[in-house]
Amino acid sequence: MNSLTDSELSEPYMQRIEGYSLMQMNDIKSALNTFQSSINTAETEDDLEAYWNIGRIYLLNENYDSTQFYLNKIVSSNKKSKYIKPARKLRSELRWQTFIQKWFGWLLN
Repeated sequence: MNSLTDSELSEPYMQRIEGYSLMQMNDIKSALNTFQSSINTAETEDDLEAYWNIGRIYLLNENYDSTQFYLNKIVSSNKKSKYIKPARKLRSELRWQTFIQKWFGWLLN
């Protein structure tokens, strides 16, 4: 069995674990606050995970501007992360959806 390193037991790491738990319990507001407080002042690769989860929370609440903001933070980061590719894809889908709604929304009403 592998033991956790000191960096894995850091406060931001534990906050992200708590954020996942809160999301599972559907306590979205607390999860959002927990993920936001886990972000370091000097951006790290782990912060991109927090940005991804914050973006997902905003997406679930249909707050697309805030979703785009956090997706942009991931995509524009110079850190390597497994979240960059899915963030690019989701950002592109949201841009297309926004375009369709703006230009053809009157057809849906």
